[in-house]
Amino acid sequence: MHLFKTPVVVEPGVLGRFRIVLGPVQALEILTGRWPDKESENYRKAVAACREAAKGRKAPHLARRSFVAAARTAKVLVPPEVSRQYTIGSVDLAAFAVSAAKRRRYRRRGPSGAGSPSRSH
Repeated sequence: MHLFKTPVVVEPGVLGRFRIVLGPVQALEILTGRWPDKESENYRKAVAACREAAKGRKAPHLARRSFVAAARTAKVLVPPEVSRQYTIGSVDLAAFAVSAAKRRRYRRRGPSGAGSPSRSH
């Protein structure tokens, strides 16, 4: 699971309805949904960057940078002083999601990371 180090808060649709974006997959869903400005160069760059980051071919922080630029161009980026009140819990949520993903990976691969742990009967 690829996440942004710091969530991004946008207001892409209904006025007053904020979306907290935790990573490139979520950013891509928002960009390809009801994004207000799908014609700008920043939009195209953000879609490409988020798609590559979601596949693990690009660093999440680069996708975040592109997403923020597209959000700024579309005038849907919520300023940091406003978004802080919405992201405090999301940071905890993001940490929980990463922790859960690591636990699942550990269970599948075992402590050595080389497949499932062997069981002796």
